[in-house]
This record gives sequence, C-alpha cells and structure tokens, in this order.
Amino acid sequence: GKDAQATLKFADGSRLILNSGTTIVLGSQIYYPTTGASANTINLERGSVNGNIERPPLMKNRYEVKTKTAITAVRGTELDVGVDDVDDTRASVFSGHVDVIAGDKEIKNKQGFGSRVGKESKHQTEPLLPPSVFEKGAQVFSDSLPVVSWKAQPEAKKYRVELYPEAERSNLLWVRETTTSNMLIPAPRNGKYAVRVYAVPESGLLGLPARTTFEYKAHPLPPVVLAPAAVDVYLG
Repeated sequence: GKDAQATLKFADGSRLILNSGTTIVLGSQIYYPTTGASANTINLERGSVNGNIERPPLMKNRYEVKTKTAITAVRGTELDVGVDDVDDTRASVFSGHVDVIAGDKEIKNKQGFGSRVGKESKHQTEPLLPPSVFEKGAQVFSDSLPVVSWKAQPEAKKYRVELYPEAERSNLLWVRETTTSNMLIPAPRNGKYAVRVYAVPESGLLGLPARTTFEYKAHPLPPVVLAPAAVDVYLG
C-alpha cells in the first residue's frame, strides 16, 4: 500500500527505510565484530531507500547500493537513494558523503549535494534545495486535525512529507507528496510526533530535510472507575 514501509537494521546499528513500492535484493553482508564495522551490498531494483549509515570509530563501514545504472558507495552518512525508472538513479546526501559510480565516471557528493545518473541526466553533482522554513514552531492540537505549513520555495515542484513518533526516527508512520506548502496530517493517536519536509525540484532530488514537532491531544482518554471500590468476598 501507499503507506507501507519496512526498516532494515544491520549488525553495526545502521538502518535503512524501504519506502512504499520498493524492491531490494540483499547481496553480501559482512560484519567485523572486532571493529564493529560492516561491508554490505543492497541491490535496489525499484523504489527508494533512505536512512542512516553508522560511522564506527575504528573502521569505516562500506555499504553499496547498486542499481542498473550506478553504484552508490556509502561510508557513513544520512542519505536517500532512489530509482525513478530502470535507467535513472538519484542520490541525495543529507550528511557525510557518498560516491556515485556510473561506468567509468565517479561522482563525489558531499553533504547538501546530490546527483542523477541516467540517459537524460548530466552525471554531475548539484546542490540540494535548502530546508523549508515552517510557518510556526512546535504546536499542540486538541480541537482539530494537525496542519503543518511552511514557506514555499520557488524552485520546488513538490514536497515530500513524512510523519514519525517524535523519538523514533526509524519508525516511519506516514508519507505523502504535495504541490502545496501545507499538509493536513491524518489523525494519529494522542502523542508527540515529528514531521519532516523535503523540497523536491524538477530533477527529483530530495532537498535537505526540515523538521518540526507537534503534540496531538484530541482523543479523550477512557474513563477511570473510582467508585464503588472493589469488594473482596471471603468464604469460610
């Protein structure tokens, strides 16, 4: 379904979120217990993955996300990698750095940059759109559904909006795309939540994420019976 997602947690603590419509095939998975590092291969056939690759202090992780057109080499970073069609691969780097290898060409993407590889792509790095600026800070909603608004970016063609529990970045609850600069969030349970918004230009590269939080307190709690008190019955 459109809200489906899965999280892969690797032995070194790294996590990758598989977004809706994503198909992967796990390749070699090697873990080095002495250093806490891993060397893993993920074959991305369609869809997109994003997440955090850890950076062990003694030895760098070596992750490779392979598609039909490119190999994305990750050494410890927060990123998004997607396949828009069989001949097109995109990569956005939110922290750290990523090398994208296409044939005999290597594209080095540092934090805040991304690249596309495909028939119609320039095969070069380009800056990501900056984080969106929210109209308001953290909010509390008690008599209406949550609405999150941000300032529109002229170069953005659409926005990706993600919902998480405030303290659980890897537990993606909901994701939508919109061409407007606001989003009505479907009614979750009472609790505190985090929203991430990515501006997306014509190139399709996810921009740098903007994060805000809100608390939802609309659903009344169930009644608590205070009286009469429970009566103990003894037979003897």
